[in-house]
Amino acid sequence: MKDCREKKPHKNLERKEQELEQLRMDCEPFKARLESVQEDSVREKDKPALRQQWNEAKQQLLQQTECCTEMGAAACTILWGVSSSEEVVKAILGRDKALKFFNIIGQTMQSFVKYLDGVVKELDSDENQFVFALAGMVTKVAAIACGGEFLVTSSRVLLNTILQLLGHLRPGQCTRLKV
Repeated sequence: MKDCREKKPHKNLERKEQELEQLRMDCEPFKARLESVQEDSVREKDKPALRQQWNEAKQQLLQQTECCTEMGAAACTILWGVSSSEEVVKAILGRDKALKFFNIIGQTMQSFVKYLDGVVKELDSDENQFVFALAGMVTKVAAIACGGEFLVTSSRVLLNTILQLLGHLRPGQCTRLKV
C-alpha cells in the first residue's frame, strides 16, 4: 500500500508538469504577440522625433535653396551687367571652366523653360531673376564677336533654349532681357 501512495504523488507531479508545459506552449503565441506590440510601440514613440528631424532637415534645405537662388540671382545680375565689356567676355571665355559654365547655364535654362509650361508667371521671383540674368548675360556675350562665335560653336543648345525662353515672354514682359 505504501508503494501505491508513492506512485500517486509522482503521477500527480508528472501530470502537473505536463499541464504546466501545455500552458507554456499555449502562452507562446501571446508572448510573441506581446513582444511585437511592444516593438511597435517603441517605433511609434520614435516617429514624432523622426518627423521633427525630417521637418528640420526639410526646412534647412528650403533655406539653403532660397539662399543659393538669391546668391545666384545676384551673381548673375552682376555678370549680366559687366558682360557688356569685351574685355570681361574675353576673360570669361579664356577660363578653363567657360564651357562647363555655359553648359550648366544651358541645363538650368532648359529646366526653367520646361517648368514654365508656356507662361512666365512671377517676373520678380528670385528664380526668374536668376534665369533672366543668365539669359541676359548670354545675350550680351553673344553680342560680342568672340562670345557669339564661342556660343555658336560650343553651346548651340543654350542659344536655342534662350530663343524658346524669349518666345514664352509676352510683349512688355522683361523688356530689359529682350533688348
